[in-house]
Amino acid sequence: MIRKLSRELENRSLKGIYVPEIFQQELRSLVRTRHQLIRKQSRIKNQIKGYLTFYGDKYPDHYQMGHWSGSFIKYLQSLDFAYEPGKERLKIYLDELLTIRGLLTKIINLLREYCRKFNINDTILLLCSVPGVGFTTAVSIYTEVIDMKRMRKQKTIIKITRKLLNRIRIVWKNEKEYKISVK
Repeated sequence: MIRKLSRELENRSLKGIYVPEIFQQELRSLVRTRHQLIRKQSRIKNQIKGYLTFYGDKYPDHYQMGHWSGSFIKYLQSLDFAYEPGKERLKIYLDELLTIRGLLTKIINLLREYCRKFNINDTILLLCSVPGVGFTTAVSIYTEVIDMKRMRKQKTIIKITRKLLNRIRIVWKNEKEYKISVK
């Protein structure tokens, strides 16, 4: 193994890989933390829906989809249960939801601040000029790709895009959440 590596180094046939700077890695980590919190928020909302359904279908039909507004959360806080433990459990769920919402807001504000502070705001604004791409999508794309110049071949971008669109098509067609599989 070492001999082969030494020979390849001597022949200059090894190609290096791109390693992002520490700041870029840390920014990527912050963006990925946001994605994890979004999943946790969805999980808690589903737990609340299940909890309310289990205790008498107290979840209103017109709130089946969409954003949970502050007034809807107040409505949930005002629900009555037969005994105090039921109300307390719902309160714990809602406290957890509100904590995650606060963290998501904090992360978005931090991302905006860091984009301005470290001179990547121009790139983010350019990405946002594409229809359908907002700030969070632009930052996600930027932190995963980082340096577009390192992708010399257009084929690389086409492969990534094709793979992403194929995954979207599969999820949409099968109406099931995408599962990451390791080959």
